[in-house]
Amino acid sequence: MLTLLKQQGVLPQAQAQLAAYLQAAPWHSPLDGLVARAATGSTPAAAEVGAFLASFRHWTGARKRLLLQSVLRFVGCEVPPTGPGPDYRGHATWTSLVLCAIGMTETAGTADGEARRDYLTGILADWHGRVYEANALAHLVVLHALHQVDPGHPAIGDGITALEAIRAPGAGVPFIAGQDVFVTALAALCLARAGAEGDLLERMGDFLVSAQLPNGGWGYTALASQSDVDDTSRCVEALRLINASRYREARDKGERYLLAMAGPDGSFPTYVRGHEGEVDMTAVAILALGPRLGERLAAAADFIASKQHGDGTFPTSWTLSTASVASNAIDALEACGMHGKSVDRAVRSLTRSQNADGGFGQRPGMPSDVLSTAQAVQALTGRARGRVVPDALNYLLHQQHSDGSFTSVPDQIGPRPIPYDYPVLATVQALTALTPWRP
Repeated sequence: MLTLLKQQGVLPQAQAQLAAYLQAAPWHSPLDGLVARAATGSTPAAAEVGAFLASFRHWTGARKRLLLQSVLRFVGCEVPPTGPGPDYRGHATWTSLVLCAIGMTETAGTADGEARRDYLTGILADWHGRVYEANALAHLVVLHALHQVDPGHPAIGDGITALEAIRAPGAGVPFIAGQDVFVTALAALCLARAGAEGDLLERMGDFLVSAQLPNGGWGYTALASQSDVDDTSRCVEALRLINASRYREARDKGERYLLAMAGPDGSFPTYVRGHEGEVDMTAVAILALGPRLGERLAAAADFIASKQHGDGTFPTSWTLSTASVASNAIDALEACGMHGKSVDRAVRSLTRSQNADGGFGQRPGMPSDVLSTAQAVQALTGRARGRVVPDALNYLLHQQHSDGSFTSVPDQIGPRPIPYDYPVLATVQALTALTPWRP
């Protein structure tokens, strides 16, 4: 954002605030440091940027490397040419937009480049005054690409205005403009189990229904149109727990959406049917659908068990915490009544990773944090022996603030594997962990 404002020569006060934010903000990944330094006038050496890119590993592979190279190039770092990249069609909406934009900068002046520009500016016109899919990073990539090929295009100024509207007063720009659907669904689940008032829960349920998309699914925010398995599963489960009969129609539509997303191997992807299945998505879909999966239930459980590592952990997906995935996987496998040995191995693995202070870190050997500990408690309650869970609860209780809230380190990742923080989730997950122990 800061680099774009400089290049466009606009909003000097916002530039000053963004620069001050970048100079003071903590860096949660090497990319943070490279981008912040470059944007504030201390461009890293090409060798340092090259070393970061060479060390980058993620299962999304070339597509994610293309994004990282482009972001670094946009802020002024020296990176190798990216080329037009893979086909931009057939992905999540923001991924398609980003791939199209990056390719546009590489094909400028050609018929393909012009077609890409028309496609992008048409989409931006449809989202006039709003951040595309509430995804600030994707929106910024498109504006930077457009600046390179047509710096005076009016869509750039309109896009900057939309981004300024979601910027924290006097500070920085969030990765996404909101996460109200995901957080409300998780909060409704934990508040219902904690005994919250029915009127409150139904207000939350009514909000979730209002955010349901035409295809029956849900996205992470009511501001977006891209549905996904994770948010849909949480919403279906929350509506069932809040008031199963009141929300029957919305639940049925959500369940049909999920059933249509299942792969032939029983696994579930995040966004697009036919994409690679993921453990976390498959686990939450099992918890949302249960017997509705029918014959595919066994296949879904088999898929989760087949992905378990030798040390008992599961592949992480949209989180940095092994406990987060383990909690969902264990609950799903137990709900199926299958793979008891996989559950036992996961429980033993988590138990071994407990720190001396009673808490759990995102990986074995990492310092304890609230989110990882809360997720570990959810996985281990009723399954671990001895002092494991009581000691973890004691750790949690000592982290609570006087107003009842909790804070933690960033736990979610997006774009994968870059961490971002949504602070209220620490309180939601802590309440979820503490509720079964209220007596």
